[in-house]
Amino acid sequence: MTVYDSLFDIVGQTPMLRMSVAAGDCILYFKLEKFNPGESIKDRAAQNMILQAERRGDLRKGSIIIESSSGNTGISLAMLAAERGYTFICVVDNHVSPEKVDILRAYGAVIERVGEDLPPDYHAAAERIARVKQLLDEIPGAFFIDQGDNPDNSAAHYYGTAEEILSDVGAPDYLIASVGTGGSISGTGKRLKEVKPTCTTIAVEPAGSVIFGEPYAPFFQSGSGSARMIFKNVDFSIIDEHYQVGDQQAFTTCRYMARHHGLLLGGSGGSVVYKAVDYIATHNCHGVVVALIPDGGARYLSTIFNDHWISDHNLFDSDTWDYLQKHLVTR
Repeated sequence: MTVYDSLFDIVGQTPMLRMSVAAGDCILYFKLEKFNPGESIKDRAAQNMILQAERRGDLRKGSIIIESSSGNTGISLAMLAAERGYTFICVVDNHVSPEKVDILRAYGAVIERVGEDLPPDYHAAAERIARVKQLLDEIPGAFFIDQGDNPDNSAAHYYGTAEEILSDVGAPDYLIASVGTGGSISGTGKRLKEVKPTCTTIAVEPAGSVIFGEPYAPFFQSGSGSARMIFKNVDFSIIDEHYQVGDQQAFTTCRYMARHHGLLLGGSGGSVVYKAVDYIATHNCHGVVVALIPDGGARYLSTIFNDHWISDHNLFDSDTWDYLQKHLVTR
């Protein structure tokens, strides 16, 4: 067993789980990012953004960090800020799950909420950023992490996530990942394409997201997609194909994976799994497929895994359940 001196040193080296699919000549791997210490892929970006800010002198002992987050980046920053001795202010909106708010509080984060009067499937990212700007005016010297436009976000995946994939399974033929701020898919995809230019990078966003030009419609998935803002870390030159997955498909996949594969996944992970299985089933794929699974499902027990919530919002789809049962082999 390896011994570490800091949580910063534990980030990364997440496991790859090989899955069996009924169709195609492919090997499918899930890179399970919930095994980071903060239980999501956002630990990687938070770690690098803090480290680089320290090296530049933007952060010093006792500094105040501010970030806008739908939850996971905020949790990662709160965890690492607590260890580093920083005060962390997290601006969240109506879309954040109660579990994420509780975790933020447990780490000592100061929580600023916006958009509480808005519907739960409305994304208030612009309102969050507006509140961040107000706080920066009110708190001289506070440091805005700015995950969406901060190049240290995608660099964490270029030098970290991608190198782990290359070490574990070699250069894959396909990378499938969700896209929100764009750091994980752009950074990982860029490095993989340098090693293997034919690697097909496939982006998954919620149905209703506007990143690839579709009209906005409300959606419940959090941590991926966008309602109005497209961040600088979304590198469209890296992305070869893009697809939308609806809430019904994503959340039904989460529930199916928990019951049949023992994997508790968040909503964006459900959308990635669904699209990975569907892509292999409908394309003449050959070779290695790597799906980035951003987080686990424990932060969504009151929503995705709550029977009443799913029923009240009509978010279960029996056709998706049957489709996964047909194409994803159980042990």
